[in-house]
Amino acid sequence: MGMSLFAVVFFGFIVLFFVVFFGAIALAVVRALRRRARDAAAPIEELPARLVGRRQENRGGGETRIVTKHFVTFELNSGQRLELEVSGEQYGQLIEGDRGVLRRKGSRFLGYDRQLGLEP
Repeated sequence: MGMSLFAVVFFGFIVLFFVVFFGAIALAVVRALRRRARDAAAPIEELPARLVGRRQENRGGGETRIVTKHFVTFELNSGQRLELEVSGEQYGQLIEGDRGVLRRKGSRFLGYDRQLGLEP
C-alpha cells in the first residue's frame, strides 16, 4: 500500500522544517563557540579612544520580559570605530565625548578609563 501524494509532500515538509530548525540552532552554537575561542585567544589591548556613541537595543515585550542590551561606540586614534556591548551599569557611567583608554579582549569590553582634562 503506497502513501498518497499529499502524505509524501506533507512528510517532506515536516522533515525539511526540522532539518532547517536544528541546523539553524547548530549554526548559532558553532558561531558562539568560535567567537568565544577567538576572544579567549586574543590579547588584552589598551587603546587610546574617544567615546562617540551609545545605544540600547530592546527585545521582547508583550507577553515576554523585555531584555535590553547596551552598546557603546569608540573611535580610536586611527579613525577606526568599534562598537562593544557593555553592562547597564557601565553604560550609565560612560558619556559621549569622553576621552580615555579602552581595554578590550577580542570583542569583549573590559573597561574604559576616562582621562580628565583632555581637550574634546
